[in-house]
Amino acid sequence: MSWTPIRKCEVLQFGGREPTVLAVLSDDFSIGCMAQVGQSLNIWVLLEAIFMRKWGRFGYYSIYIRRSQAKIILVWHDTNIEAFELSRHTSVPVACIQNGVRVDLAPAHKEGHFSSLIKFNAKRKAQIHTYFVLSESERKRLSRFIDSRYVVHGSIRANQFAIAARGESLDRSVKMLGLIVSFPNSQDVPTKTILGNLNPFVSVGESVLSYDSYFSYDAVVARAVSDICAERQIEFFIIGKRSSDDRLESDFFSTTVSSNVRVIGHPKGDGYSAADEFDYLVAIDSSLGFEMLGLGKSVAFLPNRLRFCGIDAPLTGLSFLDELPSDGACWSSAITEEAIREFLGQWLDRQPSADDSDITAFKSRVISVDPGNSKLRSYLRDRVGTPS
Repeated sequence: MSWTPIRKCEVLQFGGREPTVLAVLSDDFSIGCMAQVGQSLNIWVLLEAIFMRKWGRFGYYSIYIRRSQAKIILVWHDTNIEAFELSRHTSVPVACIQNGVRVDLAPAHKEGHFSSLIKFNAKRKAQIHTYFVLSESERKRLSRFIDSRYVVHGSIRANQFAIAARGESLDRSVKMLGLIVSFPNSQDVPTKTILGNLNPFVSVGESVLSYDSYFSYDAVVARAVSDICAERQIEFFIIGKRSSDDRLESDFFSTTVSSNVRVIGHPKGDGYSAADEFDYLVAIDSSLGFEMLGLGKSVAFLPNRLRFCGIDAPLTGLSFLDELPSDGACWSSAITEEAIREFLGQWLDRQPSADDSDITAFKSRVISVDPGNSKLRSYLRDRVGTPS
């Protein structure tokens, strides 16, 4: 509960207590934040909603929006199903920004994003004013479930990183390869370990995978990458998702790969700087892999986690797999260490591959880059007027 008066703003972030990634836009626009009911309630808004007989959460939201005087509402967590109902309760446009690749997975015993949308659409079709998406393939998949004007603009974080000071062109005798992984915060993991942890982690349709099962493919890929790097005298690192203070990732790989494995941690949201230091990158299903491909890095993809776990469910593969063969210039369906090593050897033999026509065509499908988020800023200026 909060007694803080509602801050007037031009752009209102829906969800959370403070502006998060959208803060990169604050040089052009004043940004406020409307928490979801369940995250926080503003007493002044609640009292007015009761007095005005605006019942329910959407009545509360409509009062909050009016008090903020916002000209546009931005949804950063685009898996928030409430966002697709909100536009029916306000005249202020509501726009979504995709913040990660979308597949039909969910925390254990909950519904995946697309399953939730299918249930929502049984009553009325989900709609949003404008949807800023990562890629053309993501647009095609999401448009099956959500009516919107789609803008392919890439990742807001990667777009901002694209105009940051980048390191000099890598020119060293010993090349470096980083495997991008994405583990949960150890504080959210029962027993604070992955290996041997049979507690439920994610739901995939009717199936539930434990922590141990879900991340078992990471161990297989890491061993294969480690072997091929040793064979070719390439320095091997694992690029984690957590800070160096969180030992979850390093404990897992030191046991499943080698006690000498090197795991790089970084502050939240700073994976771009870490990944940018490498000559080659390998990713399984992390959004960072796609983003670094868009930023010009050499990236190989092994998007086969669920097939490795014996699961073949609709909408659980990455969207580009809907329209491409299972194997290509920089992606593979390999699930064994031997097959992964073979693929990576062939991929490394193609380097440098920046001008490879097959990879250029692949990149155009899976990620876009808009340095400085010019498309998003232009959209906001059209609705807000002269920037503050």
